Amino acid sequence: MEISIEDIKKIAKKAGEEILKYYNSDYDISYKGEGKASPLTDADLASDKIIKDELEKYGIPILSEESSDDKKRLNSEYVWVVDPLDGTSDFIKKTGEFVVSIGLVKNKQPILGVIYEPVIDRFFYAQK
Repeated sequence: MEISIEDIKKIAKKAGEEILKYYNSDYDISYKGEGKASPLTDADLASDKIIKDELEKYGIPILSEESSDDKKRLNSEYVWVVDPLDGTSDFIKKTGEFVVSIGLVKNKQPILGVIYEPVIDRFFYAQK
């Protein structure tokens, strides 16, 4: 299956649109690990679900900050690397400085990356 950067941009935008639904509303905040250094919101989880549901069609293991580790990635030529809401602390503070991040790695080298900034509807992307 060929991977189009435009398709990955659509996935990132869909996840970003879901994040914005939470941005000016009430949502739960929990914390990963000890202390309050790693917040986790409903928006993180909703974005993660959208991205994983969309990327699964490619049959490539996914390493996401918000999900359990897919150990198949250790023996795979390709792996998706995802942060469904990079900048959760800024999301909580309402600074607007957070992104959706989706990358594809082949043999430990990045070959595709999409970063989407939903508050201002801006993309950064590259493909090798």
